Amino acid sequence: MSLSGITDEERKSDLARQLLPTSGALDTSVNAFFIHNGDRLILIDAGSAHFAGPSMGRLLDNIAAAGYKPEDVDTILLTHMHPDHIGGITNDKGEALFRNATVWAHKDDADFWLDNDLAATLAEDQRPFFSIAQDAAAPYIASDRFNTFVPGDDLIPGLVSIVEAPGHTPGHTAFMVTSAGEKMLFWGDISHLPSIQLPHPGATIELDVYPEMAIASRERVLAASAKEGYVIGAAHLPFPGIGRVRKDDTTGYAWVSVEYTALPALGN
Repeated sequence: MSLSGITDEERKSDLARQLLPTSGALDTSVNAFFIHNGDRLILIDAGSAHFAGPSMGRLLDNIAAAGYKPEDVDTILLTHMHPDHIGGITNDKGEALFRNATVWAHKDDADFWLDNDLAATLAEDQRPFFSIAQDAAAPYIASDRFNTFVPGDDLIPGLVSIVEAPGHTPGHTAFMVTSAGEKMLFWGDISHLPSIQLPHPGATIELDVYPEMAIASRERVLAASAKEGYVIGAAHLPFPGIGRVRKDDTTGYAWVSVEYTALPALGN
């Protein structure tokens, strides 16, 4: 994954600080999230499923391990329509995996990724992103279960609101979930490489459609998250991708993973 907006010396320093290799490929998590408030079962992003090889595509196994079935899901919220977020909503036969769910994406993202004319103008290596998004969305569109939202929409009243964060893709969106007075922000791809993009928010990757806009969104979301102390659900932070960000002693930020404790046995 190539980077811009950061020197090679800064990149190596950031990686070494996190005890990561300073050359070669870096592993990353691909996380999806469930929200169950008693009435709704909502999936935020769906991973890449069969599109990304044998190390991915564990979503259905994990849903089953959590005690649910795909048909229990009523809503799927996509932070954006890249393959590692939309790919998991269908199987390798192009069939919808979540037969009772309505899929929601930002209108700007849908208009971009579902545009065949635009895809035809791009380099050959960029076209698979369009075809994967279109193939994944197709069965939901055909059954009238693919909807779009725009800024200002009250997406799921009292539970989920829209936080605009464009740049990585035209309609990249974060979702703020509010429950019992607490807030949790599911920020999608605000950061792909946390060891680099948190200490250096100005670093961008080649997959950013609008890099300068992506930087502005990242800086805005990071600043608000650190100031307000939001719990974060992040697609590409180390599994399970849940934690907070704090202002670092430099110009950037640092990730603080949540602490986990064992739940008491039922009945105790």
